[in-house]
Amino acid sequence: MIVDIHTHVFPDEIASRAIDSLIGDSHTRPFCDGTLAGLLKSRKQAGIDCCVVLPVATSPRQVLHMNDRAIQTNNLYRETGILSFGGMHPDTPDWKQELSRLARAGIKGIKLHPVFQRANLDDPRYLRIMERAAELGLVILTHAGVYIDRPNAAFCTPKMALQVFKELGDIPLILAHMGGWREIAERHGKSPAQVILRWELQRGVAVIPGSSNPEHIRENISVFDFALTADEMNAIAGLERNEKHDWY
Repeated sequence: MIVDIHTHVFPDEIASRAIDSLIGDSHTRPFCDGTLAGLLKSRKQAGIDCCVVLPVATSPRQVLHMNDRAIQTNNLYRETGILSFGGMHPDTPDWKQELSRLARAGIKGIKLHPVFQRANLDDPRYLRIMERAAELGLVILTHAGVYIDRPNAAFCTPKMALQVFKELGDIPLILAHMGGWREIAERHGKSPAQVILRWELQRGVAVIPGSSNPEHIRENISVFDFALTADEMNAIAGLERNEKHDWY
């Protein structure tokens, strides 16, 4: 059975606007149109048996309606092959009751997004949610590492994740997108962007970065005073997802 555990959809009425916003942020093209119907079509074309939707609550007031949709989505699983986790926000006022409601409804887990929710993963508000979710048998999946258009927004670092495990024990926590660029960058005293530029140069790729920001321009040309080790080159290559970028 092939399961895609990390997918996103939006209500039909806002899907187009949401996708356009994400394209602007990430400078990449999506595989789907952001709708449930689009995901269903893509799932069938790719030969995926089950897709798991991960709703992201950017505001506490979204949680209830978002989870209503998650429950409805799961009720149609036998027809669609699509399941949904629940969404939680660290400032959800009735978080205990909502977690219990999700568990009773058969929801398998919850999604957290420290970057969009502007809270560190080891924040006490998250810790209480994760502890209760684990008690209820819910999997916790969180966005980890950096976000594609906010490289300095470090709300879920490996150290924070380690602190979570120290405080809560062996909970079912999935760290999505953790990667390793920031750790390699810190080792060399460089930014993640400089590491990727250097990785491309060492692969023999002619890199043409573009920026109108003087600071970024200086950063982009300061990639000839360090070199990545073979292990670091292989580690970054292992993150390859066969996506097309602006490389020629």
